[in-house]
Amino acid sequence: MSLLEALECPICLETYTTTELHTPMTLDKCGHSFCHECLKLYSSQNNTVICPLCNKISNINSAKKNYALITVIDQLEK
Repeated sequence: MSLLEALECPICLETYTTTELHTPMTLDKCGHSFCHECLKLYSSQNNTVICPLCNKISNINSAKKNYALITVIDQLEK
């Protein structure tokens, strides 16, 4: 995986940003990251999402911003 691939959401392949739409979010059960928009689109009515990389079920309300990726994005944008 290249650095550029690590800065992309594995679902939509959009580059993460520091804005709400494509902010990298980390799932609580597995630690994989996806953009905020994809998590909203792929969550079920009971606010759960099945990780497309490992199939673990997480609660979307427990997803946290991936500040490590956000810091890298901020540095690259300077």
